[in-house]
Amino acid sequence: MEDAYSVLCEIRAVNKVFRRACSQVILLNHKIEAAKARYDRARSVRRLSFRYSNRLKLTSLEGVRNLIYEHACLKCEEIEALQAKLRQLTGGVYDFSESDASESDDQMSD
Repeated sequence: MEDAYSVLCEIRAVNKVFRRACSQVILLNHKIEAAKARYDRARSVRRLSFRYSNRLKLTSLEGVRNLIYEHACLKCEEIEALQAKLRQLTGGVYDFSESDASESDDQMSD
């Protein structure tokens, strides 16, 4: 049987992976916007060769973003399951908002 501390450590580790995946999705969204602007510019001046290469780049960026988004969704579900397990182990007395605030403080000091 797991103790509450090991579950809490696992939640923090998975939460770190989740936050990193979310930041990567945001970064990829910005790159997709830039690639779409370049594609639209190439389309407006009828440059087929540039359109083709920009479309390939845009498609690959969207594919990677979708994969990372799915990964983030899985990590979110894993966090929720671990939080439920921690509530069960502690009898429902653990306050998750307090641990989120301390994690934010830890990240600000880095």
